[in-house]
Amino acid sequence: MTEPKATAHEEPQEIPRGQKLFDNWIMLLLLSLAISGLAYNAWGLIELFTLPPSPIR
Repeated sequence: MTEPKATAHEEPQEIPRGQKLFDNWIMLLLLSLAISGLAYNAWGLIELFTLPPSPIR
C-alpha cells in the first residue's frame, strides 16, 4: 500500500505527551531512580517496623 503524500498546506501533527516522555531519556532515568528509590525505601521501612523486638539478655 502506498501512503498519501503530505502536501505543503497540511498542518503538522502534534506529538503525543507519551512519546515526548519516552523520547526524553534523562527524564526516564530520573523517573526510574525516583520510583526504585521510593520502592526500596518503603520496603525497608516496612521491614524495619515489622521486625519483632530483639530479646533482652
